[in-house]
Amino acid sequence: MYEKPTELLDEIGSHGICSAEILNECSFDTSRVPTYSPKETAETIEARGIGGTMPEETGPLVYGYSTAAALAEQLLGSNPGAMFMGRGSQFRACYQGLERAGH
Repeated sequence: MYEKPTELLDEIGSHGICSAEILNECSFDTSRVPTYSPKETAETIEARGIGGTMPEETGPLVYGYSTAAALAEQLLGSNPGAMFMGRGSQFRACYQGLERAGH
């Protein structure tokens, strides 16, 4: 059970992709976290041309960086990562904002 958003984000990581079922293990509201289909995820990985590992899941997926942004927006009222271009930088800014706020 994940008690804090930062615990969930530690598990997923900035560039991680995992089953959206992980959201069911959270004691906090995750209703604003976007989910993606496996097909959409595979197309995104291919379009970026930078690699990535497609999980063997058949259901909805979550991405680390978009989960961090959604939780920051929801809990902080803003997205501290919005000023950054890279997904890793966006993730870190959101993570740090959540951590500083005790989430």
